Amino acid sequence: MILSILALAVKANAQNDFNFTGKDLFGLSFEADFEEFKSENVALSYSVDLKSDDNVSAIFVVTISRDGKNVLWMSYPLSEGYQKSNEWWTNKNILKIPNDYVKGGKLKCYVWNKNKETFFAKNFNATIEPIERQSYMPVLSD
Repeated sequence: MILSILALAVKANAQNDFNFTGKDLFGLSFEADFEEFKSENVALSYSVDLKSDDNVSAIFVVTISRDGKNVLWMSYPLSEGYQKSNEWWTNKNILKIPNDYVKGGKLKCYVWNKNKETFFAKNFNATIEPIERQSYMPVLSD
């Protein structure tokens, strides 16, 4: 099962297009419970198209909390993929989350525009899907 977070984002009043002005500290935020995944390992993937006059220092933040306590805080620079001023670039990432974080966890994601820069974001898309347990051992051949 693949869960499109875009549907969850609409429920949470988030937009998939956003104009960050010099006043916006946060944007493109959404929250989701991992209820549908029980205790599976999952992959959270996102992509967003960005455009600005200059490279941005804003970050995409992923947090997971359980029983009101933060158990994970990760950030990804939106500047990855930037090449030229006033040209669109795509920023995307995949975060593999082990089942012990998923079980009973609540996901929260948002863009933190910590320096209150001006830039445009469009075509935001995020999904969560189950993945097999990762192993660091080589597969044994028969």
